[in-house]
Amino acid sequence: MNRKTKYAINGAIGVTIISAVFNAIKQINKMDESPELKFDWAELLKASGKGALIGGGSGFVVGAIVDEVNANTKAINTDAYLNTFAFAVQTDRSSYLYKMSERKCEQIIKFLEKEFNAKLSDVPFQWGSNAKGTAIKGKSDFDIMVRFYRNSFVMDEMYHSVLRVFEDNFKDNSLVEVVDQKKSIGLVFSLAGEKVSIDVVPMRAINDNSKSTASNLYVNNKGLFSKPTITKTDIPLQASVRLTPTQKKIIMVLKKWKADNNVPISSYMIQLFVTKAYEKNRNNIPCKLTNKLLMVLEYIGESILTIRLVSPENTNNIVSKIPESSKDLIRKKALEVVNEYQYHPNTIQTYFVLDET
Repeated sequence: MNRKTKYAINGAIGVTIISAVFNAIKQINKMDESPELKFDWAELLKASGKGALIGGGSGFVVGAIVDEVNANTKAINTDAYLNTFAFAVQTDRSSYLYKMSERKCEQIIKFLEKEFNAKLSDVPFQWGSNAKGTAIKGKSDFDIMVRFYRNSFVMDEMYHSVLRVFEDNFKDNSLVEVVDQKKSIGLVFSLAGEKVSIDVVPMRAINDNSKSTASNLYVNNKGLFSKPTITKTDIPLQASVRLTPTQKKIIMVLKKWKADNNVPISSYMIQLFVTKAYEKNRNNIPCKLTNKLLMVLEYIGESILTIRLVSPENTNNIVSKIPESSKDLIRKKALEVVNEYQYHPNTIQTYFVLDET
């Protein structure tokens, strides 16, 4: 929608409401002074109509000026801009802090191997956005998965045993806090003057089949009327979903967009939408990064209200099961980016803002 139409509509609505309110207040004050007077609806409609004309006309003029300015503004290279944006927001794996965090993860893995030894079905390993290559600065924790044999523990004992060894046996001066979280034990460290979170996720093999990779997670629900539950996961199955370098770039860009624009969509949902958008358009994937990003955003906006997004490793995990109000907001935010880009490519800078450093 061009600005003269948009501003005309908004101006007409806004000034109509203001004019109607002022007229109603004016009439009510007169009625207080002269009780014999009655409320004049015709006068209210006349004032509202006048307000609509003034507001609509003013909005149209301002919008026409904005349209003219934008029509004469040269479009930026949005592909170059988005590539720069993705590079700027991604976690810097060469940084001193990242390398310290990696070493801390290695220390934790060795500690877990020592503490649980024969109970472990696999060597603990890193997973999550850092391992996938989709982590962004300041928004991504490190995740360590620790998998036990089925007969090693009952589920609540497994979770609390891992929690307890970190509370009692893990001696590290940089450890600030140990937190019992919903599905993991959160370890907060102070590294190079920064707080770094490393989540240890205990899981137990679902059966005794050495070829099976499915596991159960303990869900540490803490609500007053909530009880702990168990949910299924399969990390190797998740890992089998191969993301291309461009898909990883789009996920990072959208994760930053989500954070900056308060979009109530999970990072995992973003990943599922990216892969689904590519599947739907597999015979017509655009060449340019900008168009690929817009393809994903358009798919999100058009399908979020009705799509049933299921986690591939657990068909009972309906990722799209979120409040309708959240779906409405996601739809609005996604399509807004697409529509504004169609108005002028430079609006991409409004939604994906490069920090000035």
